[in-house]
Amino acid sequence: MASTDCNGSAALPERSQPAEVSGSKKPISGSNEEQNSSTVIGGGTAADISAKARNLTSHILDFLSNASNETLGACIIALGATTWLILGRLGLVLIGVVGGVVLHATWEREGQGHTNDEANALDAGRRREKGLDVVRRVLEWRQQSRCEEESDKAGLRSKRVLSFSDFRPQTSAALTGLTVAVIKNYVKYVRG
Repeated sequence: MASTDCNGSAALPERSQPAEVSGSKKPISGSNEEQNSSTVIGGGTAADISAKARNLTSHILDFLSNASNETLGACIIALGATTWLILGRLGLVLIGVVGGVVLHATWEREGQGHTNDEANALDAGRRREKGLDVVRRVLEWRQQSRCEEESDKAGLRSKRVLSFSDFRPQTSAALTGLTVAVIKNYVKYVRG
């Protein structure tokens, strides 16, 4: 039966709502935006999940900002262990990379706190170095290390006389005999 409104005109009959089918919730009418915002995802709408995620993030950040150093250390260890258990070797690589970045940043920050003005000027100069200056310094260092190696090899090639004259006569004779025996055995081993 049709009902009449206040003006006496016939109003549309009310529609009965269809029964929900096994827990699925579908909007009956509305715009596409309304339908998209109320789409069911895992027991809640997308807006509900977004709000819950923001709330969870807020609680986590609040906890971390008020935590003591010991608690933060325990959280880092737990996160590292979890990463290692889930990702295995890749997790260890990731832990190493993150740890290296953190340590590098810490050392950089500590290095900037020099009280000596010369050290500050030297650090600032090194930071502003151009790529060619770095290459030049590396090449100079390599040449210097080669010169040192050559002088060390030349010193080893010279016939050094091992002297145990600072020891007592019996100790000196025993050490000389031991040294000669070790050298002879080594020569036999090398020559085959």
